[in-house]
Amino acid sequence: MLGETIAAISTAPGTAAIGIVRLSGPAAIPIAGKMFRPAKVGGALAAAENRRLILGTVRDEHNHPLDECLAVVMRAPHSYTGEDLVELHCHGSPVVLRQVLTLAIAYGAKPAGPGEFTKRAFINGKLDLLQVEAVGDLLAAGSSGAAAVALGQLRGELSRKIEAAKNRLQRFLVHLQAAIDYPEEVEEITPEELLDQAKEVEQEIRALLKEAERGQRVREGVSVVLAGKPNTGKSSLMNRLLQSERSIVADIPGTTRDVVEESVEIAGVAFRLSDTAGIRRSGELIEQIGIKKAQEAIERAHLILAVFDGAAPFTADDAEVLRLIRGKPVLAVINKHDLPQVLDRGLLSPLPVVEVSALTGFGLEELEQAMLRQTGLEDVGLLYEQSVISRPRQKGALAAAAMAMKNFLQGVEEGLTADCLAMDLEEALWQLGSLTGEVHREDIINDIFAQFCVGK
Repeated sequence: MLGETIAAISTAPGTAAIGIVRLSGPAAIPIAGKMFRPAKVGGALAAAENRRLILGTVRDEHNHPLDECLAVVMRAPHSYTGEDLVELHCHGSPVVLRQVLTLAIAYGAKPAGPGEFTKRAFINGKLDLLQVEAVGDLLAAGSSGAAAVALGQLRGELSRKIEAAKNRLQRFLVHLQAAIDYPEEVEEITPEELLDQAKEVEQEIRALLKEAERGQRVREGVSVVLAGKPNTGKSSLMNRLLQSERSIVADIPGTTRDVVEESVEIAGVAFRLSDTAGIRRSGELIEQIGIKKAQEAIERAHLILAVFDGAAPFTADDAEVLRLIRGKPVLAVINKHDLPQVLDRGLLSPLPVVEVSALTGFGLEELEQAMLRQTGLEDVGLLYEQSVISRPRQKGALAAAAMAMKNFLQGVEEGLTADCLAMDLEEALWQLGSLTGEVHREDIINDIFAQFCVGK
């Protein structure tokens, strides 16, 4: 694969001011040189200064101009892929970009597959696997917080923490293996010394693991369902949170039949709101289907906003809502604070309660803060400044490393032999190495790159 030169359109589909065709590989500069004619008389792309934009024209095999553009050469190893790389910055016409790409392929380039440029960066040691995943997460970020977490990983902050832990474990392992092979020549480490040093590494691993769920929620967003009986103001509350008229609002009970979904960003986190059908006993078939969908959404949610009408007494339908949300992460929201209050909020105990008015906006800031607290993200701003795990694969590898360290520490306390202890250290090292891709399974690597777009 690395012996071939690949090409792709690297900018998003559609019309834009600029579109980029990228080539990478051993023949990237010669192929681009056949296509591109510098405006400067006597100039040649092969002689271009590294990382400097050059004005010129892309011409086809018959010397007909296709576009006036800028070209930039990035020679190996100082490029994104670690190979010779050329970018042609053309006018962002889909027709022009297709013509330029077709010409590159006609001159010998191979169409790039999804994520192939980044895969070459990984193979050539320009990025480790955590950074590769961060590239994908940055491209797909649905919130400013998700982008911040991805950028921290891309800059290598998390990789450096993992590498530091690996280095310490490697030193332990080298000493243990030397003690096995040369027991009379190696100075023995006391169990107390080994425990103290190993516990520090285990604590570092568990500190990263502790933040994994929060990191994943920032990356993926938080699923929030607005549930309640009809006419509690769920749709009005959702519109107020979104600051737009997304859900239909009416005084007629049962107006919302299907699940209405939209996202809002709070403190950099994407909260995916779902407005659901009012929960009540109904003989009407379509409304029953809507209520069933509401119940299914409740089961999948990270957080449920149980909305109650503060201007109306507690009813059997309210009791049914409480039954459905029992044992789930819930925030009780008493709506219609702008009207005289008659609801006995003691009936909602022990749920955390926030009073709001979807009509006036009263209590909305307090509600947003409560949503962050209930999802463990109240100090999410600090999370953006840290190195955090954000993918299930990463969390699984870190959890396995933590378990191996736990077994190692237990073995030290029980006085197990050095060769038995070495096995647990080797497992912890393997798991940490799988995080950065130092050791890896080919199917996992292929799955990661398959999620990328062509051209990245």
